[in-house]
Amino acid sequence: MIKKFCVICVALLTSALFSACAANSNPATPDEAAAVAETTEQKVVKFETPYADLAVSEKFDEAVKAVVRQENPYIVDYITKADNTKLFAIHFNDKTNNYLGSIKSGDETVLLYAEFFEIKKDSENYQKYTGYQMEVNTIVNNLEKDYSLDTDEKPSDTSSDVYDIKTNVVTLKYPKKWENKVTVKQENDCVKFSADNTPLFDLYFKECNGVQLGTYDGTPIYIVEHKVEKAEHKNMIQDVNVIINHLSEDAKFTIN
Repeated sequence: MIKKFCVICVALLTSALFSACAANSNPATPDEAAAVAETTEQKVVKFETPYADLAVSEKFDEAVKAVVRQENPYIVDYITKADNTKLFAIHFNDKTNNYLGSIKSGDETVLLYAEFFEIKKDSENYQKYTGYQMEVNTIVNNLEKDYSLDTDEKPSDTSSDVYDIKTNVVTLKYPKKWENKVTVKQENDCVKFSADNTPLFDLYFKECNGVQLGTYDGTPIYIVEHKVEKAEHKNMIQDVNVIINHLSEDAKFTIN
C-alpha cells in the first residue's frame, strides 16, 4: 500500500511537469531546471532516535508532534498538536502489524514497524487525520534514501513459544514466559490481564472506550491499557503484540 501511494504521487508530479513544459515554448536552461528541482523537493523535519532520524514533511510537522512512548523497545508516537489525537507510531525492534523494513545501526540490524491508530469515522477531522497517516510514506522514503532501508524480506516470526487462552470468541496466544506470572480473568465480554494484583490490559469483545484492534468473525476486539510503573509489567503489556500478530494470521480476523 505504501509503495503504491508513492508511485501515484510520482505519476501526478510527472504529469504536472509535462503539462508545464508543453505550455512553455522556451525550454528551461540547466540552471533554471536545477532551481525548479530544488524548490519542488520536499522539505523535511527530522526527529532524532538512537537508531535513525525520522523525517517528515515540513507542513506535517507544523500540525503533528513526535513523542517517545517508551525507550525499550523504542517507540515514537505521532500525535496531533491541536487535540492530541494519536495517528501512528514507529516501532524499533518491536513487532507489530505493519513491517516497514530493516536498517543497519552500527553492527545491529534494526527492524522497523508502523502501528496505525483508529480514527473515528464520525470525527469532523476524519479525512484530514487519515491523510496525516499517509505521512508514513515520507518516513519510509527518507529511510530508504538516508539509511538504505531494506524492504525486501519480512523477518520470520520468532514469537512461537506461546500458550493458549481460550475465550468464547477466539483462542488467544500469549508468550509462555508470562504463563505463571500473569493472571487472566475471563468475563462474558472481556478478558482481563493482571500481575501482582496490578491491572495490565483488558481485551473487550464489544465496543468500549478503548482502541479497536480489529474484528474477529464479526465480533469487534478492543484493548484498554492500564498505567503501570514496573518495567516487567510494561513488557507484559507490550507483549499484547504477540496476541495481535497471531490474530493477524487468522483469516477470520480483519484490521479495521
